[in-house]
Amino acid sequence: MDEEINLKRCPSCGVPKKISSLIRWNSNGTITQVFNPDFRVVVLPAGFIREIFDSISNQLGVSIDHVVTEAQKNASRAVFDTIFDRIPGVRYALKLDFMKRLQVKSFHQVAVLTGHCHSETVEYIPRVRAIGRVKNPFDLDLVGANVAGAFEALEQVPYSFQWEKESENTYLIHIEATGGANELSERLRIEIPPVKPGTFEHEKCPRCRVPRLIGNFVWDEREGTIRGKRFGSRVVLLDGYMLTAVFRELKKELGEDAEEIITGAQREWMLSHYGELGLARNLRMLKGRELEDALRDSLKTLPALGHGNPTSVRIIDDELEIHIHNPYEIHILGGTASALYESAFGKSCKVKIEEKSPSIVRYRIVPV
Repeated sequence: MDEEINLKRCPSCGVPKKISSLIRWNSNGTITQVFNPDFRVVVLPAGFIREIFDSISNQLGVSIDHVVTEAQKNASRAVFDTIFDRIPGVRYALKLDFMKRLQVKSFHQVAVLTGHCHSETVEYIPRVRAIGRVKNPFDLDLVGANVAGAFEALEQVPYSFQWEKESENTYLIHIEATGGANELSERLRIEIPPVKPGTFEHEKCPRCRVPRLIGNFVWDEREGTIRGKRFGSRVVLLDGYMLTAVFRELKKELGEDAEEIITGAQREWMLSHYGELGLARNLRMLKGRELEDALRDSLKTLPALGHGNPTSVRIIDDELEIHIHNPYEIHILGGTASALYESAFGKSCKVKIEEKSPSIVRYRIVPV
């Protein structure tokens, strides 16, 4: 059994110290890995991805879970490939089985730091199979894909996974080498678009330099979770590319209809979230410049979560125009923008998305 993980925390904000050593919050609305400044990380509600993809599957009448799993596995592999390739000597050291076993232990710490689960090794035979005990996985498919992708980076061969329920909220994951990669996996390779510099100023902890908003989350290494202090809602840290890879595949099959489905699914999810916060009630009491300022304030959390940098918010008659630099997924943020409009104006709307460049998007939300 692996040693229990104990996270050392910043004495000022309580965020684990390893968080600030592994990822960096930038002034352009992105969060990136220290080892690979081009690779983005986002903070997302734990149930968000499952609800979005279930909603899309329901509208299509067919499951897209296999697409999601392959995209997440590719993203996970890319994360660990970056670490193993950029640190001198790591790939050479990982040819040794005992070094691989040490690396597998570090996977468990990553799972806790990202809020994906609590895990431990039951069995590991390099290049053949592994069995792990996983408690509180935030999503079985996505956690399984992350684990398989990590082992693919470690062993440089494709892996598959299967789950076996052991007890309430605890599972055994079986990982096995499979041989060749499949065609879908090749199509879902992640793409890293360029980002635009920015001047957003985070309010940061004076000790660890992590945004103060992140200090509103609590890491529980015994449970493998990250939860908000206010409502106890669970969040996870995830790569910023899996969603785009999935949506790219959907658009190949469905064309523009895919954009409407994705944006609509996100709008419904955010309307529910805003309803829980009572945002609509507060916004509809405001008019003119006060409403514009309130809408701008409601988007200020985006940079701390790595979702992008909202640089402009304007109300023009009964329309809303929002510019976001470096959106992590343009259609998801389009759904967020339309939900914000409906909450503020109480009207159904349509969002028009204009990509002014690969890193600048204008959202124009109009009533229908």
